[in-house]
Amino acid sequence: MTAITASLPNIYDQSISIVSSGTPPSSLTGPVAASTAITLPASGTYTVSGGVANMDIFLNGDRLEYNIDWNTSGSGPNFTAFTLVFGLVVGDRLDLRIDRNS
Repeated sequence: MTAITASLPNIYDQSISIVSSGTPPSSLTGPVAASTAITLPASGTYTVSGGVANMDIFLNGDRLEYNIDWNTSGSGPNFTAFTLVFGLVVGDRLDLRIDRNS
């Protein structure tokens, strides 16, 4: 007998599109310079413990690495913004996700 388990939804799953003109939080007017603080949409927060962030950030489908591609912004323990080490251009899309612990 095989147990069937339903996948649990993500705790946080939001996107930010870089557009030629738009309104935060679901879109930002580009280009966006490196080191610009980007606030999480929908009052999102994330934490960092032991040098590991509980949030994943994807740029155009590619996963970015914490402390290499992106960093915290502001004060924790519950961060509401992040910065990227590179700029963004119109057409870029950021996907922000925090997975539920199983």
